Amino acid sequence: MLNKVFIFVDEVQKCPEIFDAIKYAFDKNQVSFIVSGSNPAFLSTSAKNLLQRRAEVFTLFPFSIKEILQHNKFIPNQIDSILNSLFFKFNKNEFFKLNPVKLSPNIKKVVEEYLVFGGLPRVYLTKDIRNKMQEIKLIAERGITETYNATVAVDDEIRTYLAQNHCKEFAYKGAQQSIRNNKRQVVDKVVDHLMNHGYIFKKTPYLFEYQNIKSSYHSIYSWVDPGLVTYFTGKIEYLEVDAGFRIEAYVHIQLYKLLERIPLRSLIYYYKPFSYKEANDSLSFKEGEIDFIISVGDQVIPAEVKKTHDLNNIDSAQIENVIEKYNLNYGIIFYGGSLFYDKEKKILFYPFWYL
Repeated sequence: MLNKVFIFVDEVQKCPEIFDAIKYAFDKNQVSFIVSGSNPAFLSTSAKNLLQRRAEVFTLFPFSIKEILQHNKFIPNQIDSILNSLFFKFNKNEFFKLNPVKLSPNIKKVVEEYLVFGGLPRVYLTKDIRNKMQEIKLIAERGITETYNATVAVDDEIRTYLAQNHCKEFAYKGAQQSIRNNKRQVVDKVVDHLMNHGYIFKKTPYLFEYQNIKSSYHSIYSWVDPGLVTYFTGKIEYLEVDAGFRIEAYVHIQLYKLLERIPLRSLIYYYKPFSYKEANDSLSFKEGEIDFIISVGDQVIPAEVKKTHDLNNIDSAQIENVIEKYNLNYGIIFYGGSLFYDKEKKILFYPFWYL
């Protein structure tokens, strides 16, 4: 009896007719396939549909900070995310299973470089700054800068605007002023392309008791890799003023990756204090924000991101208020220090570089 074999088929978007042959070989023989391509939108929709429940989609992301730290032996290989088991089934005992690793100069150096150049494999393997940027440029110009509007310049201005507002609240008015065009669909074409191809990821406000009553036009977009943000903004130097947003976006992407592997309905939002007027069915948002509301099955978990590594410098009042108001099990603050659980506040302080 023949052993089951794997066959690799690359760039399948160029020949959709091959899927009939793949289905036949899979059903009639001891053959499995790894099907890949350079068009994520096609793979996650058309390709998956053509294979009719025979396929599972795996998205390849850039290296994470944790993977780089483990590769360099700055943190133990045994460290794995306790969030996986926490999100799947809440258990306070999970808070104490991981021995804290202290922030070291080596870890700090990796984090700072990552927030500028990211974790794209060819970029990480290149040591010279100029060559790193050249690798990022090749990826940006080959896959991202596809033109959907009248000119390349318009699309590029929209991408630049999205990079300048990396993990900041998105405003159509600002984007339209940037490109000097008042048509939303001009912006939407570029945004949809970037989202469908896995370059940016979106989160919208979570409205708790009004979640199924009223939606909001607010949204935040995070780029999949900070190196692409550096390319489109032109900010090669590490800027402290931008660090918080880059860390928050990094957490957004890593949470998305983590939740992809959990077999429960999982979504990522953020929270803005609001009031709802039933008379005219309107929402009014207030000052303040919680960076993430993580919805996993029947769990709702608030999370914030702080760039500091010092617990004493963290103001947790807002997340504490949400935990108490909605009677939530716990909250998470991702920050630069070591793992710690505050029983009184019901907050898990979690190093973002563990993600």
